[in-house]
Amino acid sequence: MGRRNGDNIAIQVGKNGFGAAQIQEVLKNLFAQKTVTLKFLKSFISQNDKKQVFMDVKKTITEKIKVDFKTVGNVMTIKRQK
Repeated sequence: MGRRNGDNIAIQVGKNGFGAAQIQEVLKNLFAQKTVTLKFLKSFISQNDKKQVFMDVKKTITEKIKVDFKTVGNVMTIKRQK
C-alpha cells in the first residue's frame, strides 16, 4: 500500500478515501518507522473539504499514538514522537 523512500513511507489517498484500512496501515508504519507521508490526490481533495479531512485524520491518529503533523499543500507528514 505504501512506498518506501529511505526511512519514510509514502501512502497515496485517492478517490476511495481514507478509511479504517488506511488508518491501520499508517499506524503499522508509524510503529515500524518514524515518519509516514500521506499524499492526498486531487481526485480525493476535489470531492472533500481538505481542512476537514486533515482535522479528521489528526484526530483519529492522535487517539492511538503521539505524533507531530506537518501539512504542505495536499501532503501531510506524520512523525512519531519519542
